Amino acid sequence: MFGDINRIKSHIISSIKNLDLVDEDIGLDDEDRYDRRGLLSKLNQINFKQKFLLKQKARVKWLEAGDLNTRYFHTMLKWRRLKNIVHGIHIQEQWCEESSRVKMSLEIILCLGFLPISRPGLD
Repeated sequence: MFGDINRIKSHIISSIKNLDLVDEDIGLDDEDRYDRRGLLSKLNQINFKQKFLLKQKARVKWLEAGDLNTRYFHTMLKWRRLKNIVHGIHIQEQWCEESSRVKMSLEIILCLGFLPISRPGLD
């Protein structure tokens, strides 16, 4: 299907150019105009097929070589996950790292909403 697509495309382009030259010289009759529209339609189909083929080749190449940034992105995701872990929390003015108590305290805080923090004023 795609084997000789470039040869067919160049043949269609040369046929369209020949019809354009005839149109400039003496004009095209209805049959030639119909043929030209058909050639343009075939050219559009071939361009679509070429685009599809190049896209498929790019996917195959990407799958074979792998994405070069994959390691970077996975490293960043791992770093962000580790950074966002809650290791401990202050419970009644004491630092607690016991996971069950931390989880329970976080659930209570999130259910009740955040308590307002008293901040020193400028007085």
